[in-house]
Amino acid sequence: MVFDMIVKMFNNLKRKRIRYYLTRSDPESLAKGHDKRILTALQTACKKSKAYRKILEEKKIHPRDIKTLDDFKKRIPVISKDNFFSVFPLNDIIAEHDLPKVSNFMTSSGFSGKFAFGAGLKNDSGSGRFFVDTALDLLFN
Repeated sequence: MVFDMIVKMFNNLKRKRIRYYLTRSDPESLAKGHDKRILTALQTACKKSKAYRKILEEKKIHPRDIKTLDDFKKRIPVISKDNFFSVFPLNDIIAEHDLPKVSNFMTSSGFSGKFAFGAGLKNDSGSGRFFVDTALDLLFN
């Protein structure tokens, strides 16, 4: 019970900090940081996911050639439920060595009739979730 209270207090502090950051940031600086994270995420995905590497290899795309957001937009193929989840086995989709760290799977709603999922890792702080939730709260009150 005390632990739950502490977690709730910590989550409230995180939300306040994110709200403070969002209300004092200009859109251009947020976008620049976003662009850099996209390129970093691409490199990480290429290193860790067999499925992602296979997709890029088939298109003859070398991750080291993607240096700007414009390169990313022009060259990196869009991944969809059709060309990803139904094509690759689970152990190729989940980042190598991370499968034992998965603590939960979130499935898609099924509305489209096509399967998809997300995976949460045991050591994932969930800060991305808090950022998105807080941003939506801020935007839509």
